[in-house]
Amino acid sequence: ELFVKVLLIVGAVVLGFSLLHVARWYACWLDTSGAASLFPPTMVRAGSVIGGPNLLAAFVNLIWPYAMLRLIEAESWPERLLFLIWLMVAGIVVFFTASRGGWLGTMGALVTVITLSQGLRERLRSLLHWAKARRGHAAAGALAPLGALALIVTLAVWQVPRVFNRKGLASRLHFWRAAGVALRTSPFSGTGPLTYGETYLMTHSVPPDRLYAHAHSYSANLAAETGLVGLGALAWLTVTISGGLRRSWHRASAAQRPLFAAALGGLVGCAVHSLFDTVQRLPFISLVLALQLAILLAPRKPRGRSARGLRWTLPVGWILLLGVALWSTVTSTLFSRGVIAASMGQWQEATALIDLAAARDPYHAYYHLQSGYAHGLRAEREPNRLAQAIA
Repeated sequence: ELFVKVLLIVGAVVLGFSLLHVARWYACWLDTSGAASLFPPTMVRAGSVIGGPNLLAAFVNLIWPYAMLRLIEAESWPERLLFLIWLMVAGIVVFFTASRGGWLGTMGALVTVITLSQGLRERLRSLLHWAKARRGHAAAGALAPLGALALIVTLAVWQVPRVFNRKGLASRLHFWRAAGVALRTSPFSGTGPLTYGETYLMTHSVPPDRLYAHAHSYSANLAAETGLVGLGALAWLTVTISGGLRRSWHRASAAQRPLFAAALGGLVGCAVHSLFDTVQRLPFISLVLALQLAILLAPRKPRGRSARGLRWTLPVGWILLLGVALWSTVTSTLFSRGVIAASMGQWQEATALIDLAAARDPYHAYYHLQSGYAHGLRAEREPNRLAQAIA
């Protein structure tokens, strides 16, 4: 219960920043074009404090089924209104991510929730009966949903062709071809964890192409980096988890099944999205996935063992993790300030800040790369900097 509440609150914060991003972009468009053109010829892809559009869509798809669950179970109108607004904002944000994999994940999650949630089907039936009994009230009440539907259709007509006209799967094939090269190079064990980027460099010219460190498909990335061993492990894990989920669903009580339907909806949505992206590479996705599996697979009865003697490990672990995160944030802030100074031509300040970041995190190769670049440009005026730039 606490996990679901916290997840919805954190999700609301993420959605708020995303909505603000889209609103600011549209306000800038109106300032530019005025009322003459309300629909821009292109669309911003919504981001947020957690990352880019694809990752944002994956995160929202993991948690919106819980909001749907709360909406179904709500007994008061203020609570229903709150979760209805939450879901509407989530829909707007997912739409503006323009993530094709994310959209397919949303559809997969929606089909799962509708199929498994008896409460949702009962709500829809009761709403239909109420509409038949009070046709006048129903007609008036339908104005808002019809207006929302008209807006959705208008946005879809405006944006969907632009998103899906990028040659369909062709936008992913060049990633998967590189994964195929890695698998053929080492079919049994792959090229090793986190090595897809090296294969991409060998199969694509960077620049002018961008460097991509993952294959934009969880299974393709796993095949490239861990070969048939990894694919076999994935198949075993999928069958095992599927069997466990099936048994848990049949054991679950009527009171537990709505929560199970929401968690399964999030899992299915992520599984569909994972066919076209490698969203599990980020902790805020994989941690939520792990917690959802814990909700679904945890034994219904306590096992009677006390872990009281190990309770200190959790707070100590979180304190250490938070300390590392704060230290990393301070170091990366120094680097960011150095990049800003470099973009303004203040090379002396830039090299000092980037060198300080590299000294604090000496195994971060990118800091050293940018330090060499900054010292190299500074060496145009100060030749004695050239040796340091090369080093």
